[in-house]
Amino acid sequence: MTEIISLDRSLMRYSRPVIGILLIILSVWVIVGEQMSGASADAVVNAPIVTIRARLPET
Repeated sequence: MTEIISLDRSLMRYSRPVIGILLIILSVWVIVGEQMSGASADAVVNAPIVTIRARLPET
């Protein structure tokens, strides 16, 4: 019985940091993947094109 309790405590001792490190690695992977996807580089602005003309003073 004491072996089961000791095994359970050692499993809990190491599982929480391992799960935390895996979550950090997963979140960094998602952030880096979003930054490298280039979606913002392919964005299109849907706006009308306007040409502005000004008279130049004649010299």
